[in-house]
Amino acid sequence: MQGRHPELDIVLNDKERKILEKISRSRTIETRLVQRAKIILFASEKKYRNTEIGLKAGCNRDTVRLWKKQFHKSRLDGLKDSPRSGHPPTFTGKERTKIFAMATKSPESEGKMFTDWSVRELAKHIVKKKIVSSIHWTTISNWLRNADIKPHKWEYWLNSKDPNFEKKMLECVKLYEKAQEMYEQNKILISIDQKTGIQALERLFPDKLVKQGYIKKREHSYKRHGIKNLIAGFVVATGKILGKCYDRNRNIEFRDILSLIYEENKTCDEIHLIADNYGTHIHLNTCLLVADLCKIKVNEKNLKTKQQRVKFLKQKNKKIIFHFLPTHASWLNQIEVWFSILQGKLIKRGNFSSVKDLEKKIKNYIEKDWNLNAHPFQWTYKGKVCCA
Repeated sequence: MQGRHPELDIVLNDKERKILEKISRSRTIETRLVQRAKIILFASEKKYRNTEIGLKAGCNRDTVRLWKKQFHKSRLDGLKDSPRSGHPPTFTGKERTKIFAMATKSPESEGKMFTDWSVRELAKHIVKKKIVSSIHWTTISNWLRNADIKPHKWEYWLNSKDPNFEKKMLECVKLYEKAQEMYEQNKILISIDQKTGIQALERLFPDKLVKQGYIKKREHSYKRHGIKNLIAGFVVATGKILGKCYDRNRNIEFRDILSLIYEENKTCDEIHLIADNYGTHIHLNTCLLVADLCKIKVNEKNLKTKQQRVKFLKQKNKKIIFHFLPTHASWLNQIEVWFSILQGKLIKRGNFSSVKDLEKKIKNYIEKDWNLNAHPFQWTYKGKVCCA
């Protein structure tokens, strides 16, 4: 039963119910608003008395009655707190706007010898510029936090100067979308690249394992045994990894992994490779190896320039076909996603007694873990060009 006052019966439309349910589940909205949303939702079920609603929402029945009345009168707006009497605001809206504008300016444009504002420096400068007569830095800090303005933080991006960026990007995206279809047609798509400079670090003391009340601890000191370079290919349709560790990262190593990929997939009608523009990928010897594997004749005189070699590698009248990424677009290469998984799962917190131990553990992870449970990545990027 809802109560003895029919005018306080709560009936919600779909939009109101959706909003109230979202508020009631929130962990970031103020607790009092969450409580009020729960009161109205319980009341709308028409089977609880005010006392029962209070027990469920964590308040007394008078509070329930108050917010039912407020909601009945003003709907969702009725759940907000009314403006309170008291001291008028110390700072005007115009002053706040000027302070926000100053926070988004470069300190150097204001004649300062540093690049980033701290809230203390910003407070001093605002007073010096006579925007306000006085203000505490904590006030500015609270305002900036609430407005989601972070003058002390930076993010980096890299503009690609590739004139054919969009064309190359769309080509790669379309290949990813067709990878499964190609696989069913006996054509395979592989993303290939190098992960260089993997360090074999050995901690000088054993880890302290996790236990109740304590997180795992690791000694800072380590012994550096050397590095390995991993060259690997990611089969886009299946997620399988074909990779091998090397001491160096030269064209001869790239040709070795290319031969390995060919041997593993020589029954396929076509092998499509997505790669970046790194020198080893477009080396003359890479072209000669591709020609040899595809059993076609080439004239070295026609492969002197980078443009000629790229054109040859991209030709579609052969078994191995390269597709090159735009410059500064490694994020388009799916093998880079797998490299980040390898980094987090093994390398970042791994303990390696030697370079051989590092190589063995990478090989075991690929063969005895990842490839046994290999899966393709769900590629959601559709080729929209984003502007910074």
